[in-house]
Amino acid sequence: MNTYLALDLGGTKLMIAEVTADGEILCSKQYKSAYPNQQEGVAGILESLDDYCQSVGFKETPVMIGMGLTGKVDHKKGIWRSLGHIDQDLIPLADILTKKMGLPAVLDNDMHSAAMAELLLGCGKYCDDFIYLNIGTGLAAGLVSDRHVIHGVNNMSGEIGHTSIGINQDVSCGCGKSGCCERTVSGIGFDAQARRLSPSYPNSPLCIPEDPGIRVSGYEVFELASKGDPLCTRIVEEGIEALVILITNMIRYTDPAVVVMGGGMAMNDMLCQRVKDGLTHYSVMRNVPYGIIRSAFSPDKVGIIGAASLAIAKHRGLLSY
Repeated sequence: MNTYLALDLGGTKLMIAEVTADGEILCSKQYKSAYPNQQEGVAGILESLDDYCQSVGFKETPVMIGMGLTGKVDHKKGIWRSLGHIDQDLIPLADILTKKMGLPAVLDNDMHSAAMAELLLGCGKYCDDFIYLNIGTGLAAGLVSDRHVIHGVNNMSGEIGHTSIGINQDVSCGCGKSGCCERTVSGIGFDAQARRLSPSYPNSPLCIPEDPGIRVSGYEVFELASKGDPLCTRIVEEGIEALVILITNMIRYTDPAVVVMGGGMAMNDMLCQRVKDGLTHYSVMRNVPYGIIRSAFSPDKVGIIGAASLAIAKHRGLLSY
């Protein structure tokens, strides 16, 4: 049986796995990946591959490598352009992986990889046009039209977290603007709103870490909101409002058959249901035949399955690059 070697590089961890064409993870191992720069990142990836081959090995015969990673990626040339949003070193990572493992390799950013997982193994089984909306630490989307993941000229499509929607316009974002949706509804957003609003709610039991490098717990915000805490209720309500506005705008842009909600925050039942309820008031939803659904992929698995899906698609000749 053919399998695929998948690598998923995030901000804090690297996961390596062997995955079947059906998306089954046969074996996997996780490594720390807080690399300060790309050069150390490449060294860490190769070192982790050595360890994986020695300590885990392969159950079947991998035929291709797929890798989803954070930062900017030239998916056509297999080049890792940066860890963040500004070009740094242009590293031919696909060629490096091929030389290392003797297998052809394909790369893409983590959001487009997740959209590919949905296309091959998720809602793409019954529809050709959809939006995959990831609500996690940040906020971004994978856009699929006519069974093609939309990449854009710089492979930066789907950065919808930096859409201004008229809520919390006084909150600055790292992109240089104010009022970005990501600063209202995401792990980053809940932290920003909690710190902004907490002085007005001195009796809230929500824990606000003194260290700005440690985020407020999204789980705690939801938990306290469900118990009626005014601060957390406001944070959640504004987050729901932001998502409802964002989703209606995105539906107008791409005309999808379904909107798939994924990411850690999408696993919260209250958030999902309230967003669905809020969207029923908008006529645009009548044109979305499959409505709003939650992704079948767990947040901790969609990255690695997405990476494998890149390799599966390439192996099947479904990619034009």
